[in-house]
Amino acid sequence: MAVQLKLDKVEGLRLRQQTQVEDVKKVKDVETRVKVWRFDGQDVPPDRDPRTQEPLPKFTAHVAYGLKNLVFEKKGQPITVNFRNSSVRNQLRIRQQTKDKAGAWQNSGDTYLAANTFGGVFVGDLHRAIVDEMPT
Repeated sequence: MAVQLKLDKVEGLRLRQQTQVEDVKKVKDVETRVKVWRFDGQDVPPDRDPRTQEPLPKFTAHVAYGLKNLVFEKKGQPITVNFRNSSVRNQLRIRQQTKDKAGAWQNSGDTYLAANTFGGVFVGDLHRAIVDEMPT
């Protein structure tokens, strides 16, 4: 079951979806199957007005456990982006990440957003957030 997130447009905010795919890693003639997250080709497109097909200042994204997640990124001044978990039963996991001196993303903590409640993420120059669904 997927969770639908409706977000308002924020200047400089970049929303990208990741898809989980199965990959084969080979170490000394031993092949192991691992699941990795890969970015889809483009950013999440804005919603469109059904009559005029003009872009609206809103975004709609879907996250599903083990299939798709949503990455919030922003350059510049850190901000908080608020949204509502509109699911009936499943909670959302918000994984905050910070960039270390080597340029790699490190997990800095997880928070969980219960069903039918409001929450948010903190994103900026050295911070990003990954939102995915956690089934109950």
